[in-house]
Amino acid sequence: MFVSPLYVRFANTAAALLLLVLFWLGIAAAPVSADDVTTGGYVFLGGQTVDQPNVFVSLDPASDTIRFEPGAVLDADIPPDTLNLKDQWARWHRETGADPVRRGDYDLKTLAAITVGNTYESITIGEGSRIINRDELGDGMLAMGSHDINIGKDALLYGRWASLSFGNFEDPDDADFFTFSLTNNGNIGPHYDDDPDENPSRFGVLVYRGVEGHIVNAADGVIRGDHSGILTNYIESDSDDPDSIPDYSGDEPMDYAEGRSFSLDNYGQIKGRLYGVYEGGQLEDVRIVNHETGQIEGGIAGIYLLRGGDIVNYGDIEGEDAGIFIAAGTADITNYGTIAVTGEDADGEKNGDAIRFGGKTVGGSVTLYATVDGGIGHHGDTSEALIHLRETDNASVGNIGFGEGGIIQYGGTWTLGDVTAGAMSIEGGEMRLSKEVDVDGIDIENGASLVVSGGAVTTKDLINRGTLDFQDGEIAVNGGLYEHNDVTGIRDFTIAGLEEDQNPHLRLIKGAGTWGINSLFIGGDHGGGLTLEDDSMVSYLNRLEVNDKGRLAGAGTVGGDVFVRSGGAIAAGHPEDPISSLAISGDLVIDQDAVIEIGIAGGDNNNSKIDVSGDVAINGGALKVTDYSGFTVQEGSTYTFLTAGSALTGEFDAVHSFSQLYRVDLFYWTTGASFSLTRMADYQDFVQTENQARTMRALEACWDAGYLEDLRYTMDSLLDGVLEDTVPQSHLQSNLAVLDPEPYQASFRINADQIGQMSRHLMQGARRSRLQMVTGDAYQLAEMLGTAAPSPDLSPAAAEEAMKVRSRIHPERLGTSTWAKPIRLFYGGFHREAEVDAVINRTGHEYRSRGYYLGFERERSPQLITGASIGYTYNHARFDDNRGVLRTDSFRLGPHITLKRNNLEIDVALSGGVHQNRQERRMMYPEVPTYIPRTNIGIDLSDLYAGPSTAVSRFNIYDGSAYTDARYNLVIREVWKIVPSASLQYIYQHREGIREQRGGDINLKIDSDSQETLYGVLGINLGREISGSTFVLVPELFARYRHDMMQGDVDIDARFANAPASPDREIRVTGAGTDKSTSVVGAGITALFGDYNMAYFGYEAEITDSGSLDTFFAGVKWNF
Repeated sequence: MFVSPLYVRFANTAAALLLLVLFWLGIAAAPVSADDVTTGGYVFLGGQTVDQPNVFVSLDPASDTIRFEPGAVLDADIPPDTLNLKDQWARWHRETGADPVRRGDYDLKTLAAITVGNTYESITIGEGSRIINRDELGDGMLAMGSHDINIGKDALLYGRWASLSFGNFEDPDDADFFTFSLTNNGNIGPHYDDDPDENPSRFGVLVYRGVEGHIVNAADGVIRGDHSGILTNYIESDSDDPDSIPDYSGDEPMDYAEGRSFSLDNYGQIKGRLYGVYEGGQLEDVRIVNHETGQIEGGIAGIYLLRGGDIVNYGDIEGEDAGIFIAAGTADITNYGTIAVTGEDADGEKNGDAIRFGGKTVGGSVTLYATVDGGIGHHGDTSEALIHLRETDNASVGNIGFGEGGIIQYGGTWTLGDVTAGAMSIEGGEMRLSKEVDVDGIDIENGASLVVSGGAVTTKDLINRGTLDFQDGEIAVNGGLYEHNDVTGIRDFTIAGLEEDQNPHLRLIKGAGTWGINSLFIGGDHGGGLTLEDDSMVSYLNRLEVNDKGRLAGAGTVGGDVFVRSGGAIAAGHPEDPISSLAISGDLVIDQDAVIEIGIAGGDNNNSKIDVSGDVAINGGALKVTDYSGFTVQEGSTYTFLTAGSALTGEFDAVHSFSQLYRVDLFYWTTGASFSLTRMADYQDFVQTENQARTMRALEACWDAGYLEDLRYTMDSLLDGVLEDTVPQSHLQSNLAVLDPEPYQASFRINADQIGQMSRHLMQGARRSRLQMVTGDAYQLAEMLGTAAPSPDLSPAAAEEAMKVRSRIHPERLGTSTWAKPIRLFYGGFHREAEVDAVINRTGHEYRSRGYYLGFERERSPQLITGASIGYTYNHARFDDNRGVLRTDSFRLGPHITLKRNNLEIDVALSGGVHQNRQERRMMYPEVPTYIPRTNIGIDLSDLYAGPSTAVSRFNIYDGSAYTDARYNLVIREVWKIVPSASLQYIYQHREGIREQRGGDINLKIDSDSQETLYGVLGINLGREISGSTFVLVPELFARYRHDMMQGDVDIDARFANAPASPDREIRVTGAGTDKSTSVVGAGITALFGDYNMAYFGYEAEITDSGSLDTFFAGVKWNF
């Protein structure tokens, strides 16, 4: 016997059991026939048929009504000790082998807690009753016919898939779809335990394809869904993803059922995690009314209509991406309440639209009687949709992106954000604009008002029959500006701010013009401007006045008399075309303290100008000249800037030059005026060295020939800033220092210095511990000292004396050399820091060198030692005035020999080297002075002031060197030693040609060059022997004097790499390559230990004509 899986909770357990038994018997006694099921005369409870009244449902076949008893509970999740729906469905899954996630594999009639066939017309869910289906695929109630469903107050209808669904599953292909009505005073979809951490139904109300109906969600009603509160025209997806819903918003929406409709009246709450209401686009007529108490909310959109419809809102509709989203079709939206987008970007700005029209929408309208919290967006190109702004006070709309759709305001006061739309008509009330607006046209009707208080308005035509209150910002007209008034006729037009910080600006662009203006007034107590672009025209019947703080500018035609009053300005040209002409078809009058602005962009007559058909009267005022060329103007150039068709009278009171570098000289004749330029300053007044003077003469020759214009703009801006006291003179001088090739002298000087240093320390390391010592053979020692006869045996006293002598240095004694070993290895290094006086020697103010060497020696005879060594030196120099750095990596190799005779030693070393150099020269540009125009005329100035420009070069230097050093060893009282010395070193260096990269116009090209250097050095060492039983220590002091015996000056031939070679553009830089004299003092200590191995450490301080150098050195020596 199959038992219906029902679970009843009553206070009286015995009564509950009795009723349950009766119900089971009823089912067994009176099963529903197949004919009843086929005709729809059935009720399923948990998949079991019911044909008579029971404790849950009252059946009245005569009146076709079903009543779910108040307070009754049907829970379709029975404890495991009884039959339950989940067990039954799990068995079906196993038997069919179907995917348990896809509902379409099952008979949907058996998946609901209660399923009602299509013969029952009325269904009532009693007050406080609960229908619960916890299965993930199950519905709370499935209605299969044209039912009138009423859900009582506090009732709960819950199914994990859908709480209430409507669909015809007896014959899905039957075109005779049914119509339902639903009135909800309870709860459809919230979790049965009202647990906020648990999911509600996936769909609160789910209406399958083709079903039409009407839903009233009363004030107490709640409809919630994890996906949607209400989803209509749902079609089972073939996807395994239960979240998948077919989207027919593409190019070919599915056919809809003609004449079918869906309507919703909401007084309560409808909420979905994704959508509040989602309509799938299969019905012809969709109408939604959200009443004053109604709330519709969705995570993506409050309302989503796939094919459009009508929406009237008196309550609240909101979504994170859109309050209302119309994907396709036609929609008419009327708002008396609040429509809002709640999503925000990182800056707190609205991230979405309050109302959004998709790309497939056609026509439609938005009628607003109240504020919209967010914008209105149209993602298509339709020109049919309209926004109607109705009568209300202090209302606002966010950004409007409405394609070509138009905007009509009928009254009230509306404030708009950014606007992109078609035509804009203000038929009544006041529209306020303060942001970016781009529309096809603006028509201000009689009695209406447009207030522009900021931002930028761009329109094709602007027709004013009412009031245009132009307070601030900009209006750009690219068609026509029409001033009309049906009552008073043609009027004046004023462009003037009302407050101190307001400066309205009207632009006429793309051939635009003005009509219907009596007189045009620009400026006044506060700012105002009119600019003509692209041959636009401004016409009027009377006159145009440019008043205090006003400005008339452009490249077009002014059709009448122009009066530039005190404090006003007229300019030929505009920012997009500063070198153009402004034509005036009447007279021009320039009053005292007025300004006429002219731009120049190069040589003779390359300037903007004003052409006047009538008379020109100059009653004082000033001429202001602006350079747009990047200082490429030529001294002596002449520019005609003002012509008169009849006569020109009067003169200007003052002239304002674009730069202190140039003086402007005015000339007048009977029908015109012109000016010429005279340069007032030169770089030679600011150079600090003759090398800089030569460099600037070469650079000026490049400029005169039209080369290196970007660099000219920079340097002239600097010089102009110095003359204006806005740039420190030191900044200009620093950049002048950067330009010359002087840092390339440093490579020869630094290389010669480190070559000498390497040779000196290498030979010191080689000869350490060479002071002759008595041989270590005890028998020979005893024989030499006369303490024993020649014999292999020594007395104890003789042996003791021999050991004492063995550890003592005896340079004057005869005997073998230091070691008895044939091979000696030595390794050492030095670190050198220099501070160079930047005034005395401009090659740098910081220099450091670090060298390492490795060598070996072998004694050929007591008088001859030979050896060889390799070395590496790293050099770094940083130049003053921010002129960059030089890095040199040097490698060298060579042999050396030592000749000895008694106390005299002579060292000779030959070596060759290669030096890999990386030279940087930096130039730091200042900020552009505010008076320097930024307009680009033929050259790209965009990157000039972004930061330093760095020229980089890589080049090699090759050298050969010969070094000789002679020393005489004197010993006093067997423990003091004095060693005078003299040395010579010859160095030949050759540098290959150089071409810098990356620095732009500051790049230099340096010719190849060579240099010879000859040093002479005199020195003396003072040391003392400290002997131990197993070691010898020799601390010492030393001093040397070095003199440059051969001329070490370095001459460099260079030119700017980006300009062709020419004799007048050559740069000959001269300067000292080495210091003439150097004094060195220092101290060190040598330790001999073990089998006459050796270590040493020392410090020396070197004083030169241009600074001081500190060197630390150390080394070790082994014998093998």
